[in-house]
Amino acid sequence: MRCLALETSAFTGSVALLESGKTVTELTLPAHERTAQSLVPGITRCLNLVGWQTSHLDLICVTQGPGSFTGLRLGVTTAKVLAYAAGADLIGVNTLRIIAAQAPKGHLPVTSVIDAQRNQLFTATFTQSRSAPMRCSSDVALVDDLPWTRQLDSSVLLTGPGLKNLSPAIPSHVHVSDSKCWDPRAATVGMLACQDHASGKRADLWQFVPNYFRMSAAEEKASQKGDSR
Repeated sequence: MRCLALETSAFTGSVALLESGKTVTELTLPAHERTAQSLVPGITRCLNLVGWQTSHLDLICVTQGPGSFTGLRLGVTTAKVLAYAAGADLIGVNTLRIIAAQAPKGHLPVTSVIDAQRNQLFTATFTQSRSAPMRCSSDVALVDDLPWTRQLDSSVLLTGPGLKNLSPAIPSHVHVSDSKCWDPRAATVGMLACQDHASGKRADLWQFVPNYFRMSAAEEKASQKGDSR
């Protein structure tokens, strides 16, 4: 099975091609360009590199959220168009799950952290072991950043790009993964999507949308105006 994986939830996106669940090639999109300017050229470059065409793809997968509103919309729209054109299956993968899957394997649960802006974070915790698939043990939560750091203990391993600006506030006894594995990668999106595909999971092309897990600032402002009338 040939798979195209897209990661557009963060500032720097990436594209990967996988075959039978194994990464064939992965490309990090240029940080100095907007993802909208580099995503399709990046996909084309990867396909040309391995000699594949869109029609050769069996599965298109993409980060579904949470993350950048604009990035998620772009990734999901691109994935849907390509899946329709190729007649391929479509799968979305939760961003926090992707980040947790990149953390070192061990006995501690993994808590993934993403910056939600406005001094808030998206978090979710996953149980892991060397012999069993990773499992989400908590719902995605939207929390205030500094109060959240004050209640941390050594019972979990923290990981994710939301930690970049929080390091001084994280207690010294808390376990934190290497920053090299914090940012979500398209290759991990593909690996998890291939696992989901093998278990029978498919997304409905016409119903598939990003999962933002919150309203945008503009939507919240409009909602507040409506409530005050």
